[in-house]
Amino acid sequence: IKLTDVTDYLDVTEGVSQNLFRRVLKFQAESAELPDPLLYLITTAWTFHTYLLEKFEHSPILFFAGLPEKGKSRMAKAIIYTARRGIIKASITDAQLIREAEDHQATIFFDMMDFWKSIQRTGSDDIILARFERGLKVARVKYPEKGAFEDMIYYDVFGPTVIASNETINDVLSTRTI
Repeated sequence: IKLTDVTDYLDVTEGVSQNLFRRVLKFQAESAELPDPLLYLITTAWTFHTYLLEKFEHSPILFFAGLPEKGKSRMAKAIIYTARRGIIKASITDAQLIREAEDHQATIFFDMMDFWKSIQRTGSDDIILARFERGLKVARVKYPEKGAFEDMIYYDVFGPTVIASNETINDVLSTRTI
């Protein structure tokens, strides 16, 4: 299938939304080469879902894996540049992730060589796993002096996530990814 044929899957009526969808699809397709042109429909639809997030209970994580210099980061950056409140992260801290997720409701792109190892090292794996589903919260002890159950703060970290890594990911995380 050729990229020009991909737009045949869209509704034939012309309008602003179809035109915008085609323009975003074209931008993403020109940014990096995916193994199947139909995958651009997925990345473009996913990009639009970042703007309509309040309508969704889940946000599938986009995961790009492969050898170095194969276009993973280039494709993910094209998605982040067109996504709502896109942020690119090459390193992480637990506090940053919570702030960007809860306060900014950001679409976050993690560009790391061994993503899962980096996440576990910071103790942020629960944040990444919880970003997939609305309503999941992560707890952090913020006021230890207050004692048990009074010392915790619960954060809403739901939001769109893109990952590019040279290494495979955890089995649990893989169930939340496209």
